[in-house]
Amino acid sequence: MRKLFILSSILVAFFVAPISSFAGGLSEDQKAVWATINGHWLASKNKDFDKYDSYLADDFSGWSNDDAIPNNKADHMSWTRFSSDQSKTLKYQLNLVKLVVHGDAAIAHYYYVSATENKDGKRKSVTGRWSDTLVRDGKNWKFIGWQGGEDEGND
Repeated sequence: MRKLFILSSILVAFFVAPISSFAGGLSEDQKAVWATINGHWLASKNKDFDKYDSYLADDFSGWSNDDAIPNNKADHMSWTRFSSDQSKTLKYQLNLVKLVVHGDAAIAHYYYVSATENKDGKRKSVTGRWSDTLVRDGKNWKFIGWQGGEDEGND
């Protein structure tokens, strides 16, 4: 497992290294979108479901790789609460690849590495990717949709 985590980290660093200079040159809108994405991941890690829920637009529709069909906000929140009883996130890292803001809409593509522990104490490290679509809601950004999840081959 440790070898898998190290290999995953090296692979992500290899693929993401070219974007490090891009990440520093974000516009104010891009920074706000990226902060929203990071805040959402942190709320998930901390199991702060009120905060997590506040990042989703009411008409949200997201499709993870392990879902048969896209979930609306209520279904997603139900599954998120259920899953949180099954495992906890120990650590994660997000690596931005591309982020475009077009008026009041934005799309962000990024890789992630995540280490979790299930309720039996078994640890797992995975890599994956997400494409998130957000809309401006007043001064804040909210997720309107996403697609992604774990890469194939994760144990």
